[in-house]
Amino acid sequence: VVEFIENTYSNLDSVIHAVGSILLRSIPALSEDQFKDCLEINLISPFNTIKSTLALFLKNKKGSYVFTSSVAAKVGLQNHEAISAAKG
Repeated sequence: VVEFIENTYSNLDSVIHAVGSILLRSIPALSEDQFKDCLEINLISPFNTIKSTLALFLKNKKGSYVFTSSVAAKVGLQNHEAISAAKG
């Protein structure tokens, strides 16, 4: 996608990262793989987004990122342990 943008438009002004998933499970009901998937989607993908687009921002000497979070990251909610860890 980034290569297409660079080749087609040569500029990138902003990136909005509104990706997420919510996994409502208590710790006893949560598998390690489910927890890792939640982290991958909600924590690692923003890092990868920055990593893949930063060069365009630096090249053009401008750009902005917008990332979404979750209220579960700030407020303790039952069965939101995975999303709280990933978004908090």
